[in-house]
Order: sequence, then C-alpha cells, then structure tokens
Amino acid sequence: MENIFTISFFIILIISSYTDIKQRIISNKLMIISFAIGVTLNILYGKPQYIIYSLVLYIVFLFSPIKGGGDVKLLAIAILFLHKNIAGLYFFLSIISLFIILYHKILKRKIESIPLAPFILIAFIINTLLHSLKF
Repeated sequence: MENIFTISFFIILIISSYTDIKQRIISNKLMIISFAIGVTLNILYGKPQYIIYSLVLYIVFLFSPIKGGGDVKLLAIAILFLHKNIAGLYFFLSIISLFIILYHKILKRKIESIPLAPFILIAFIINTLLHSLKF
C-alpha cells in the first residue's frame, strides 16, 4: 500500500520540479490533479484523516505571509502521500533551505526567487531512503 503513495508522489514531484525549474511555476492544474489522486488513494486505503490534515495545512499556508503558491500547495498535498513520514520531509527540506540561505549570505547575493520543488524532491528522496533503511 505504501508504495502506491510513494510512487505517485515521486511522479508528482518530478513533474513539479521540471516545471518549477523551467517556468518558475507549479501548475494549479497539476496541484488539483495531485490533490484528487491523494484524496482518492486515502479514501481507498482508509486514511481519510490525512485529507483533513492536508486541507488544514493548505488553509494555514494560504493565509500565512509565506510566498510561493505552488510550492505551498505542494507541501500541503505532501501530507496526502507521506502520512506519518511528513515530518522527515519537512526536516530535510528545512536543512536544505538553511544551506541555500547560508550559501547566498556568504556570497552576499540577494535571493530573488528559488524553485522550491526540486529541493522538496531531494528532501523526499533522502527521507524515503532513510525510512526504507529504518533510520
């Protein structure tokens, strides 16, 4: 069961990363399709509570001062696919983001915009590998 969630989210992240790098946008259409897939899988596998968690996080992100519409939607949708493993994704994404910020501070560069989806993908891969190794 867990594999269908992991594979589905991995495909979503690949597509999101590609479009985020190329166009600096994550399509609303992709996010709607991803949400529908996540909701369907959670209903089929008896995990409806994650639909509620995802919606709550989406609403919190929607009203927060954090910018990045598609990235925020992607992080909220991640709950539908990662369930209890979401903390690891957020942890590794935070570490990666910290390195990006430090890198730009050291080089004294102003951060205009960074495509976040590829870093979410990297955090997902690290989290999935460590989870599969039972870390």
